[in-house]
Amino acid sequence: MRIAISGLSGCGNTTACNNVAQALNLKVVNYTFRNLAQDMNLKFEDILEKRKDDPSYDYLLDRKQIDLVVSQDNTIMGSRLACWLVHADLKVWLEAPLRERAARIAEREARDYYEVLVETKTRDEYDIAQYKKLYDINILDHDEIDLTINTQRFHAKEVMELIVNATRVLERRKPPSAKYPQRILDTIAKKLGRK
Repeated sequence: MRIAISGLSGCGNTTACNNVAQALNLKVVNYTFRNLAQDMNLKFEDILEKRKDDPSYDYLLDRKQIDLVVSQDNTIMGSRLACWLVHADLKVWLEAPLRERAARIAEREARDYYEVLVETKTRDEYDIAQYKKLYDINILDHDEIDLTINTQRFHAKEVMELIVNATRVLERRKPPSAKYPQRILDTIAKKLGRK
């Protein structure tokens, strides 16, 4: 069983991944720029700045996520691009209004709400443009998404229950072939100069 969960910052991706993983006994793959920065002995802020001029950081991050998922069975992957990076039995998009997401991030990080609001809006715009530029993917186009959940309307436990129930319905079916994973792998290999 493989589940992919995507959404913009503050939608509850990490919480949903952890809750669903626990309910279904799945391994969580949630490798982020924070992890990449740590692995490369860089500051998180520095890697975010560097990625603006050097897309190889995005390619390295995405390649690592793909490698982690395909190397093991029974996984749940959470990232902005999870639904496009891997073949999954269930693809879930989490969403919430910008103000709600910014409020969650501000509370979690004990930061000023208005500062986080501007930062989150800017990051959303950058991420959307970046994925379009790198892979010709519009992450706001959900043709390949099986389930969309507005996390402002549901508590974390309810989000988990919706995903678990959808998994039970879909696990008897063969997932449709996805057009993105191989194209993304080919793009990464070409841009990083390796196969």
